[in-house]
Amino acid sequence: MLSRTCKIDSPPSDPYVVAAGGTTLPSVQVHKYGPITVSAERPWGWDYLQNYFVTYYGQAYYDTNLFPVGGGGGVSVNFALPYYQANTLGVKVSAAGQSLIYQTSSGPQRT
Repeated sequence: MLSRTCKIDSPPSDPYVVAAGGTTLPSVQVHKYGPITVSAERPWGWDYLQNYFVTYYGQAYYDTNLFPVGGGGGVSVNFALPYYQANTLGVKVSAAGQSLIYQTSSGPQRT
């Protein structure tokens, strides 16, 4: 399972740009070695494919071809919190030492 804590893409990281993230809808996806079921709507990303691709194609294939893909969401490390979000409950701020962590057969890996 992926846990992403990284800077967001540009231009949505700019405080004067509004962007909406995508979602993966519930579905059954047919793949070469069998179906993958997405049981509920979820933030867009391909981490739900990890077990399938690691099993049939290997960890290196997953890391290079699918792992880097995601919605690019998060908080900006390049721009300060905009004034219009300053008093809004639930607004996230950038954390020091951000990193990318993903699960492998030998345990969590940090990059």
